[in-house]
Amino acid sequence: VAGAEEVGFRRADYNAGEMDGVVNLFHQTVRNGVRSDTNTAFIASQPAKKNLTVIHFGQATKLLFADDDRQKVLGVQVADISSTQRSEYTIFADKEVIVSCGAIQSPQLLMLSGIGDKNDLHRLGIECRVELPGVGKDMEDHIANWIRFKPAQPGADLGNVNATRSERLLSLIQWAVFGTGVLASSCYDATLFYKTEPFKKSHPGYGPDIQIGLFCAGGDEDIFEKNIGVEPEHNFHKEYYSQPDDQDFLMVPTLLHTHSRGSVELASTDPFAPPKIITGFCTDQRDMEALVASYRKCLELGRSSAMQKAGVGEAVFDREMLARHNGDPESYPFLEEYARASASSLYHPTGTCRMSSVVDETLKVLGVKGLRVADASIMPTIVSGNTNAASIVIGEKAALMIKKEHGLRDVVRTKAPRRRPGTLACVAVFTVAAATVIFVRYRLYGGPMRWHLER
Repeated sequence: VAGAEEVGFRRADYNAGEMDGVVNLFHQTVRNGVRSDTNTAFIASQPAKKNLTVIHFGQATKLLFADDDRQKVLGVQVADISSTQRSEYTIFADKEVIVSCGAIQSPQLLMLSGIGDKNDLHRLGIECRVELPGVGKDMEDHIANWIRFKPAQPGADLGNVNATRSERLLSLIQWAVFGTGVLASSCYDATLFYKTEPFKKSHPGYGPDIQIGLFCAGGDEDIFEKNIGVEPEHNFHKEYYSQPDDQDFLMVPTLLHTHSRGSVELASTDPFAPPKIITGFCTDQRDMEALVASYRKCLELGRSSAMQKAGVGEAVFDREMLARHNGDPESYPFLEEYARASASSLYHPTGTCRMSSVVDETLKVLGVKGLRVADASIMPTIVSGNTNAASIVIGEKAALMIKKEHGLRDVVRTKAPRRRPGTLACVAVFTVAAATVIFVRYRLYGGPMRWHLER
């Protein structure tokens, strides 16, 4: 944060209205040191409800229409995918069906049910019940990359910008007992937002088109392969994977508003077959120019005196790639090649059931009775930041509109119980382990120890 202030950003609340040029610590959906997902916040924290049934391993395969009305949805066909048999059953709605399958599977379900582009459906032998060419089109996503920084001196401890010490026993105990400490963090701790000059001119009413996050841990196979989804055979990052004791971190430059567009298309009529996801990333050169500018901003941040004082060294890049560009990590040709080799989705797809082309302002599917879509797919324009909170708001707003239309009363939400992240057993195990360590150290060194618990 101090380094960003040094190069011209201001520290402020990026949720307070003005995001351009703002840097701060991340706001996160975390309660008591644990990620508070929608199940935790809306279901698990509430008493059991007779009008709610959660079906595990259920996948919607087709919308069901009335025999006497080709445009009226009555229910949904669901398959149990917990076994290879995939038994199917039918659920009918008293009032309406709300599709919340996400920006990939919501358009897939609509198209499998005959709602979409007539020509695309006919090519697969699907009868078109309602022609909506916008289904699956105009997908927007955030394009991210990862720039790794190492210490200026080998083996140096970067301290306040690194979380490798979170593996130590005391940090585990602190998190298990109090829900605090470095383990209570997602490691994605700080972020900044700003508009590139071309975007300011072309989109004056929009939010920032660039976000740079600080991930205070290095990238290893767990990060790149299991989290980000880099294929194991993709060797680009392997030489630079962090080791357990490495004191390094990642900057995550992200393009928030693209000129390019993608799409979701049916690969077959099989509802269990993954659809074709065409990202369209950087098919418009303006997107590549913005990405390159964001990478240069990361390098500028790394050179700030605040970062240098913390012991931050140079960014780590592929040596062979650098050599092809005369060793200049800020040259446009090098950064363009770097982007094409390693940039990826941040898994924020939106817009595939876009408001105005697929749903109306109440999220009802155009030309269809008894059907709404309520998820990130309805966004007419992608938000300038992570899509999680915005998707939750879409669900909240949809619930309010549905209750109002059907004359349902509001239910006052009870306060969620305060929960510790660890169970009593977890606390007991770590407490006993800590007591054992203290006892052994006391016997070895003949005196009491002083433990330093970091924030």
